[in-house]
Parts: sequence; C-alpha cells; structure tokens
Amino acid sequence: MLKMNRWERDFYQKKRNALGGGLDVTSLDERARKHLLEILEQWAFQDKTNQGRLIDLGCSDPPTYDPETDVEDSVESSGGEVVFTFHQTVGLLTVFRFTMKRSGEEWKIKKKEFLNYKDKWQRSAL
Repeated sequence: MLKMNRWERDFYQKKRNALGGGLDVTSLDERARKHLLEILEQWAFQDKTNQGRLIDLGCSDPPTYDPETDVEDSVESSGGEVVFTFHQTVGLLTVFRFTMKRSGEEWKIKKKEFLNYKDKWQRSAL
C-alpha cells in the first residue's frame, strides 16, 4: 500500500500542476504508467483487472490507499489465501479488501474488491 500511496500522491501533484499550467501531460503519463507497472508487477498477479489503472492512471486526493488513515478491519486465511479487509476514514469511506496468494516465496495481490451499495463485494482495479 505504501508504494501505491507514494505513486498516487506524486503523480496527482505533478499532473494537477501540469494541467493547471496548460502543459502537455503525455510524457508525464508515460513515466507514471511505467512506474505504476513496475509496482504492479512486483506486488500483484498480472491480469486485466489488477492492471486496469494503467489505462486511465486514476489518482485522487485523498489517495486511494493511505496507510495513515485506512483502518484494517480483519484478516482471514482460507485455502492458501489471506484476505485483508480495510475501511477508509477520509474521502469516500470505502470498505475494500485484498486477497493475497503466495507466488513462490512471496505474497502477491490476487484481487481487490470493494463493498458496493448492495453490500456485495465487487472486483476493482488496483
């Protein structure tokens, strides 16, 4: 979460400043996409949903992931997977969870889901 937080904070500020100055953001987007891909390849299994943020490079303030304000609600382990559930305390107050699975000697994110308005878990891009 910390690497995603740093990426999002940095990119948000740079993009906002560039857009506010009327600058072309093409090269900024390309660098941000490359850096985000490196993070996702290190920490997540590669699939189209996990890599969905690479398409639009979504970023916000407050950031999507914030270890200082997001609160861990529970940790469950079943069938070789571990599920961490969190809720945001600022912004949209989203409840979300990460399913982690071992890949060799490392744990990686298998999927992220958020609790939608129908109280159902819905798959989400990282």
